[in-house]
Amino acid sequence: MGFSVSIATAIIAIGLIMTATAHYGRVSTSYDLLEDARDEQHQRMVSKLDTGIEIYNTSECSYDGRGKIDNTSGSDYFYIKNTETSSINKTDLIVLVNGELIGDHSWSGWLYPGKNFQATLTLNHGDDVKIVTANGRSACAEVI
Repeated sequence: MGFSVSIATAIIAIGLIMTATAHYGRVSTSYDLLEDARDEQHQRMVSKLDTGIEIYNTSECSYDGRGKIDNTSGSDYFYIKNTETSSINKTDLIVLVNGELIGDHSWSGWLYPGKNFQATLTLNHGDDVKIVTANGRSACAEVI
């Protein structure tokens, strides 16, 4: 009876070792995927913190903290400034006017930190303009 108990215990131990070995690969892969996802999330958060834009007034070319674009002359120009440390691809900027996506802007190139560029859109008095970066930072202004 002692010999059969020893063999049964050995079989159970071997089964547990084989099961643990089979599941270790899955658990290890899952943990690696989780770590990669956390790293990507961290990179996105840092990128978002390092990105900022402001919309500048057309008549004075200075930021208006109330988010207004002076369009009294009928001009469709305003300025967008990169206020943080990450460069922004202008083609990736998302433009919303009165909540509607404007996909036909011809902005290209890079907006480097501390630099601005003159943007052209067809705007009317009372329009709400929102510029959104690829990582979700945005600036809003109302056309007055």
